[in-house]
Amino acid sequence: MAQTFFLYALVILIWGSTWFVLTFQLGVVSVELSVAYRFFLASLLFFGLLKIRHKTIAVPWRKHVYFALQGLFMYCASYLCIYQAAHYITSGINSVVFSIVIVLNVLFVALFFRRPLQFKLLVSASLGVLGVCCIFLPDILRFSIHKGHMMGIGFSFLASVFSALGNVMIEHNKGVPITQINAYSMLYGSLFCFIIALLLGRPLAFDFSAPYVLSLSYLVVIGSLLAFGCYTHLIHERGADRGGYPFVIIPLVSLLFSQIFEGFVWTPSIIAGFVLILAGNLLVVENKIRMTLQRSRTP
Repeated sequence: MAQTFFLYALVILIWGSTWFVLTFQLGVVSVELSVAYRFFLASLLFFGLLKIRHKTIAVPWRKHVYFALQGLFMYCASYLCIYQAAHYITSGINSVVFSIVIVLNVLFVALFFRRPLQFKLLVSASLGVLGVCCIFLPDILRFSIHKGHMMGIGFSFLASVFSALGNVMIEHNKGVPITQINAYSMLYGSLFCFIIALLLGRPLAFDFSAPYVLSLSYLVVIGSLLAFGCYTHLIHERGADRGGYPFVIIPLVSLLFSQIFEGFVWTPSIIAGFVLILAGNLLVVENKIRMTLQRSRTP
């Protein structure tokens, strides 16, 4: 149990920071190539771990279908949307909207694995939508909501949808060692990103500036190798619905980073929106958290 809480804390701290770090990836290199570089390098590190540990790399070919789908949803489509959203909204707000993934995780698990769907999920989703509206309440009241804000919200929400679908694929991959799952799915995700970059005619470029290289290194080693290794382990052990617990707290960490480095200012409407989204996320997981804590106290 102590190990589980440690993994949750590690994921929260790392991903709470990556929302800000990824903003240094925007600029010279296209979003598609930046995401491709990140997960291609991360996949090589995972394959390297397999070689160092003398673990088998080969897996049944049928599993590659789910690896490819996980890569497409989680490491390609989701991150392309996250990076695009970063063009329009601050990293903190981006993470707050994306945190709705915890509701979608439970919804998709219920739909795809035929698990009971509770009414409180609808209430939670409603609180999430209301929370996002509160964040941009001043613009709504002035009937002048910024087009860029709408684009940012849209991309961030799409990212949460794709990520939740990717989490469902992780459950399908149960039985395969975690390192193999990450190695193959990230490789497939990076290849999809490369293909999209080519189809869109993006120039094959790389930024050798210190901010880009250092941020890419952090995202590859810390944000991908370490964090996704821990996160995949949590989903592997706890399921996609409970694996989403970190997204309850990650937005708060991201907003603090945004406040320190991006000049983000807390306003009453933003605080109210954050509280509503947080309440909605907690509503989804509170029973499971209570049950987990009760089991941890059982001799």
